[in-house]
Amino acid sequence: MKKKIVGIVVFMLVATTVVSATDIIIKEPENSNENPQPLPPSLFDWWCVDQKQTHQDGYGYTLYPPELNAQRFTPTKDKLTAVSLYLFKVGNPPDPILITVHVLDNLTGSDLINKTINTSVVTIKATGTWVLFDFEDISVTPEKSYYLICSGTTGDISNNYCWLFSNDDNYTRGEAWRKPSQSIPWGKNTQIGDFCFKTYFRKPLDSSSAPI
Repeated sequence: MKKKIVGIVVFMLVATTVVSATDIIIKEPENSNENPQPLPPSLFDWWCVDQKQTHQDGYGYTLYPPELNAQRFTPTKDKLTAVSLYLFKVGNPPDPILITVHVLDNLTGSDLINKTINTSVVTIKATGTWVLFDFEDISVTPEKSYYLICSGTTGDISNNYCWLFSNDDNYTRGEAWRKPSQSIPWGKNTQIGDFCFKTYFRKPLDSSSAPI
């Protein structure tokens, strides 16, 4: 269950099943013989993915302190609406754990925005879950570097949550970073390729069909 990379312990995913992490549910018609009624636009009708790296090789870095992990990305749009990360559970983590995504334009700077989820509310499975972090839209500069830092509040080596990554450099517009402890500065994580993530931007609403 563990993979060791130059003295760093990372955890192997139990399975590679992709599980939806959103709470958007489309209800089917009660009578399948009837014509379905048009559904109102859902959240993602106005969201598009800008940047993404979705390949994973079954391993992830732990999110419990003091270690911090980050992914650099380079947007092409001028708005950032939300991000999602591919996470999985190891063992039986304490309940709850607060997992936060921080968005920065400098790893040593202040958050541009952050979003925290509670694992007692958002279920992260051992088989892997795309977890959505939805926040107020922020303005970003296209072709400028930004960073996603993911952190958890507690856990231990056998009971924690992990951020999945690819072994190879599949995302050419950024790279993985790591900060092993408070006393060690950030550095590029050359042992892996990129973490699994998606960034979203909001398309202009069609006022004729916008939800009330």
